[in-house]
Amino acid sequence: MFDFAAISTLPIILLLAAIGLICLIFKKKWIGLFVLLCSFAFNYYTESIPLNPLNLISFETKGKGFKILTYNMYSASDYYRGVKEDPRDFSAFLLEQDADVIVLEEYYPDLCLALRDSLLKTYPYMEYQKQHCSNAVFSKYPLTNWKEMEIRLDEDAADFHKFTRAKNLDDLRQMARFRYNASVTVNLPNDSIRLITCHMASNHYDQVREVQGDSVPLKERVKTYMKCVAAGNLEREVEAKYIMEEVMEYRAKGVKTIVLGDMNAVPGSPPIRTMRSGDLLRNGWWEKGFGPGLTFHSHHVMHFRLDHVLHTRDIILKKIGVANVDYSDHKPVIAEFVIPVPAES
Repeated sequence: MFDFAAISTLPIILLLAAIGLICLIFKKKWIGLFVLLCSFAFNYYTESIPLNPLNLISFETKGKGFKILTYNMYSASDYYRGVKEDPRDFSAFLLEQDADVIVLEEYYPDLCLALRDSLLKTYPYMEYQKQHCSNAVFSKYPLTNWKEMEIRLDEDAADFHKFTRAKNLDDLRQMARFRYNASVTVNLPNDSIRLITCHMASNHYDQVREVQGDSVPLKERVKTYMKCVAAGNLEREVEAKYIMEEVMEYRAKGVKTIVLGDMNAVPGSPPIRTMRSGDLLRNGWWEKGFGPGLTFHSHHVMHFRLDHVLHTRDIILKKIGVANVDYSDHKPVIAEFVIPVPAES
């Protein structure tokens, strides 16, 4: 059975709310209330649209604060290729945010030399993926214990089965064992955090459509899209499971952990639910955001929230927002955290 929450929760929530309101207008009171209740329940289940206006207020919290910016910069895009030798506007924007850590997805080293040099003056500590280039971390503080994710399919039959199903749904899909996910320890002045950076498997729809061509009927295009989403979610579920294994490993050591980046998954979809299982991680946008928080805007009709920030409970999220800039097909997410002061004994 296809999980419709995996496509996009926002239109489902809005459609249910609209039907409920129409029923109330036409004096179908109980039907309208029931449908509205379903809309709120589905929103709560998928953690899609936080509506608490208090989330817009930043309350004072005792502790050492730090800020993180995560952005899928799409460095292979036409925009970036045109300015890669002199990306002054983009680097100026990044520096203006005054984040302690900048995490960039779709960062390709050969295209980002000028950007790297401009950032290293303020962020002298830097790591990036070598096995499967995509993620880079720039930090004002020392970075240690860099690790790139490799999925060990020969050790888990369930993971192998999901990858096989994904390949059967989309035979053009490349199932590389090294993933676009990595982790690193950020050594802050008074503490350290484990940062897990994500650029999870895409739905791969555009590549499949290029092969199919424009003559494919609408019904077949819809079917292809749903297959691509299902295949992508199978891959992302495996990635999410590996990420949660690392979260649990560092939690056992008492290390605070943040998981963030382009997860190519909408709120309430299987990968996000996997990372919310056991309540080990809090959903940053649901906790402190307001409204839909849309971050991916490539499609003309529908936009999505594909970029997420999750964190363990031993870190306090003070503020989170989406910056309204168009340097990429995504928008950056900026989160401010506080490490609480230990209670005096």
